[in-house]
Amino acid sequence: MKGERLKKFIEILGQKPLMKWAKDLKKEFPEAKIYLVGGIVRDKLLGRKSEDLDFVIGQVPAKKLHKFLTKRGKVKLVGTTFGVRRFIPSGVKLKKGKALDIALPRTEISTGPGYREFKISYDHKLPIEEDLSRRDLTVNAMAQDLETGELIDPFDGKKDLEKKLIRTVREPKDRFSEDYSRILRALRFSCQLGFEIEEKTWQAICKYAPKILEKRLFFKEKEEKIREWQRETVPWETVGKEFLKTLDAYPEKCLDLYDKSGILKIVLPEVEDLKEVKQPPEFHEEGDVYVHTCLALKNLKKDASKRLKLATLLHDIGKPSTQKTPERDGVTRIRFDEHDQVGAKMTEKICRRLRLPRQITDDVVWLIAKHMLFVSANVEEMRKGTIKKYFIDDLKRGDDLLDLYQTECLSSFGPHHHEGLKKYENTVKYIEEVRGSFKEAKVETFKDIINGSVVMTEFGIKPGPKVGELLGKANDFITDYISKHKKKPTKKEVLEYLK
Repeated sequence: MKGERLKKFIEILGQKPLMKWAKDLKKEFPEAKIYLVGGIVRDKLLGRKSEDLDFVIGQVPAKKLHKFLTKRGKVKLVGTTFGVRRFIPSGVKLKKGKALDIALPRTEISTGPGYREFKISYDHKLPIEEDLSRRDLTVNAMAQDLETGELIDPFDGKKDLEKKLIRTVREPKDRFSEDYSRILRALRFSCQLGFEIEEKTWQAICKYAPKILEKRLFFKEKEEKIREWQRETVPWETVGKEFLKTLDAYPEKCLDLYDKSGILKIVLPEVEDLKEVKQPPEFHEEGDVYVHTCLALKNLKKDASKRLKLATLLHDIGKPSTQKTPERDGVTRIRFDEHDQVGAKMTEKICRRLRLPRQITDDVVWLIAKHMLFVSANVEEMRKGTIKKYFIDDLKRGDDLLDLYQTECLSSFGPHHHEGLKKYENTVKYIEEVRGSFKEAKVETFKDIINGSVVMTEFGIKPGPKVGELLGKANDFITDYISKHKKKPTKKEVLEYLK
């Protein structure tokens, strides 16, 4: 790791049209101090890619800075609390949703237990060191002077980068009690950077973990009345976002940190409940459901999607409530009948609780509901329409389902381990052959061959279940036909088959 990387980046950045505003600012306000701050400084020191450009501008009053920026592009104030200006320079194309974040130096005084409870004070004369002192972790509390190239690092963040250490700025208990969401951020950065957490910081995380979702009474004056209500010290939306980012960065370490810190039983008690839930040894010699889940997260492909990582974590959460044992229920072995369907319903509730996006929720619920698809049947025996629906109509979902199946096989030990892996390989081979046939035949939809209107006209029936039944049989026939002949059947051939 070399500081030259950052200096070189500053030189290149200064030459881009994107930064013309900074040169103009220095001309109009020679006393201006322009600092690059936050994650971009950290990532450039590490040699990591980073696109977020955050700046702190010193020695220029807020009104004058705002007026200056509005003449040179679009400016949007981000909330009334933090006063950050999102700036898009004129004549510059940025990626959708991207902008430069520009702020004055500020201090924050905690007025309550939560990230909203701060009194913000802006002061263009405030030293940059004071601005950095309010930040959460030392690796995020560095700044680079755009003019001199000097690295401002009052809390030894660069040394912590070299040591691969996550440590709070000043006392951990003070940083976390100001804003308990910082606990989740510390875990996230530990996973994103692959760093260890400094001992005092870790002890404070474990101590204050229960505070994350602690209910508190809040008072606010509105319309000349004092209103009170309860809310969590950290909103569920923030918890969900931080958890998903952490899981996406390093799945098995995320689960380990959430578990050992005590956060797992607070945020995801359904996963905590997987511990000590015994499984049939003939299929799961690796251990209980929790151990199996840890292995599954470890065996995920490196390029696995967020939804696949979350589905892997939650795929067996239906097992505790569906477990049947020989001693208690008189079955021949430990069973978890319909745990996939029960788990899918539980997952939807969990995703809603974490305020996750609708699309991720739908995908994860679908994956969990279908993750036992190949256990009870061979792919060759499945309806061809099912193969098309799951693995051709939606390639991404289909690939995720196959990857979840592979992860399950790799993480389940016992006499049937090699048999399970062989079955997985045969399944993938078969599906790839069917996909290849569709690609060769250049088929994307069957609507040009047959649809509901054609079925109703040919068979003289009204809208209803019978139409769907016949279309399902048509789908099976067409898929099978394409697999064998690498081309589409004619409408006449499909109708003759249905008749």
